[in-house]
Amino acid sequence: MGYGISDACLLPTIALIFGDTALLWYRNSRDRFTTWDEFVKAFQDQFYPPRYAFRLEEEIRTRIQGLKENVAMYVTAMMTLLRRHGHYSQDQQVDRLHENLRPEYKLYIKRREVKSVYDILEMGKEYEQVVSQKDLIKPAINKPAEITPRPAPLPIARPTLARSESPPLHLPNAAKPLLFSTRPGPRVIDQEEIEKRLTASPGHGNLASVQYNRAEVCWNCGQPGHWRFHCKNPFRKFCSRCNKPDVYSSECDCRRAPSGNANRPPR
Repeated sequence: MGYGISDACLLPTIALIFGDTALLWYRNSRDRFTTWDEFVKAFQDQFYPPRYAFRLEEEIRTRIQGLKENVAMYVTAMMTLLRRHGHYSQDQQVDRLHENLRPEYKLYIKRREVKSVYDILEMGKEYEQVVSQKDLIKPAINKPAEITPRPAPLPIARPTLARSESPPLHLPNAAKPLLFSTRPGPRVIDQEEIEKRLTASPGHGNLASVQYNRAEVCWNCGQPGHWRFHCKNPFRKFCSRCNKPDVYSSECDCRRAPSGNANRPPR
């Protein structure tokens, strides 16, 4: 029928189309039909499963567009079922195709605007294109940039060395360096003892006349009663061995002469 051949011309050529079981059935049953419609009904009764028309109708009614099925695949599958049925008009085909679309497609494809199956196909493709463009634009507008925080730096403990000290080259018999001093604290000289020394000395009116003892003074400011690590006074340049002003102990001439305090551990 689709090739423009009339029923009268098509029926005698069936023997040339069929083969095997279908050809045997045709030869045995050709006396039962004289028209094309009679042949179709006899053929369906012989080879189609029971209640085929009813089952096909139910399949067409329940064939809903899949969740990830695009409109082209959906229309192709539905038109195949409708062609097998053979009794749907063009308007009925459009009604069924539109009815079984997913809801989001129906919001874009209005039934009153659709005149043919081709309209459903074209408008469905337009909708899918709009959705794809929306998915591309949405992350660039709404998604904030991800910032990876930097890890906080770990604190590094460094030992504090005196001015005349040098860092140790090695630590024998020790797994880790000691970051604290094991020396005893300085002997604190109170104001009363300072006044006694000033009174007992020949030049008691001058603080410089007090006998200098490097074990009792700060090597930062030259004052007694504390160490240089706890000193808050301004720095004073002097020799920590003999109290000579404006010279470092490494440059002073007193290094050539022996001193009773020379073996004092560095402070």
